[in-house]
Amino acid sequence: MTRNSYDERWNALNKNLEKGLRRQALISYYANELPEAQGKAINKQPQAVKTPQIYFIGQLIRARKAQNITQAELARRISSTQATIARIETGHNTPSLNMIYKIATALGKRIVLQ
Repeated sequence: MTRNSYDERWNALNKNLEKGLRRQALISYYANELPEAQGKAINKQPQAVKTPQIYFIGQLIRARKAQNITQAELARRISSTQATIARIETGHNTPSLNMIYKIATALGKRIVLQ
């Protein structure tokens, strides 16, 4: 995809945001449509993002799906429940730093401060 394609998708996303679908639209964007998800790096972060929670959720979903791990399997790996993972992934539950560390470790990822 070209940068223009991403701009068009982002503009469409902004229209959805105006309709009150902000959280789910952003989670979907970060989980499925970021250039990095398709192996392409474009230095563009959506301007509407005001919370790192949305970005984290997208990263979590992408990492989990890339490894073909279900929510139930991830929950089992961190001694939690599938419902807890589902609440985190939908943005209804804010995970503690300890929980973020457990999830990252279970997915073979690192926490990086930039």
